[in-house]
Amino acid sequence: MAPDLRKLWSQAAPAYAASSHDGAGQLMPLNEEVARALVARLQASGHSAPHILDIASGSGEPACTIAQMLPSAEVIATDYAAGMVEEARRRAQALNLQNMSFEVADATNLQQFADGTFDGISCASGLFLFPDQPRALQEFKRVLKSEGFLVVSVWGLPEETDCARLVGGVNQQLLSSPGTSSQERNKPLVPTLGNREHFQSLLEQGGFDQLSIRQVGYLFW
Repeated sequence: MAPDLRKLWSQAAPAYAASSHDGAGQLMPLNEEVARALVARLQASGHSAPHILDIASGSGEPACTIAQMLPSAEVIATDYAAGMVEEARRRAQALNLQNMSFEVADATNLQQFADGTFDGISCASGLFLFPDQPRALQEFKRVLKSEGFLVVSVWGLPEETDCARLVGGVNQQLLSSPGTSSQERNKPLVPTLGNREHFQSLLEQGGFDQLSIRQVGYLFW
């Protein structure tokens, strides 16, 4: 039987929160970059109380940062692993954030959300991990208002990105577990979407236009 990644992510949630998000966590610079980009676009468009969905929040970011920056917003933090959602709730409570809610949600099937619900969607370091990226982007498009904004961050090519190499090593261990199919073993260890042309094409296939893609860098450790 293949490893249950949802269960593994849930079990790893406390350690993930401690290393990635709590304090000066390793992923916080990128999460803050996503938060600032989405907030700037929403404010520039005149949204006073936007409805925001954060997908693949992990232990609560960038959802918590967005909620701090926009106290009048309603921010929903989601992840497909229940353990991660509980860590996100814990983080929000520690930060005394009152404008957040939390749900377990599959990015490729956001069935609990109606069409055209959200003014903004954020997804930091998550899209490239989804098994069906085109389907996920179609769902993002469906639940986003026609004038809404999507801000996504993906990692660079593995040979250029420290965190991608680290996650690749973890995935290699997972995929070498007994019972993992040969099809699973042959998948890329870290499908980072680091190729700009491929990433742009994927977004366009998902129905997104007026794209702005830029490269940022920071030290992972």
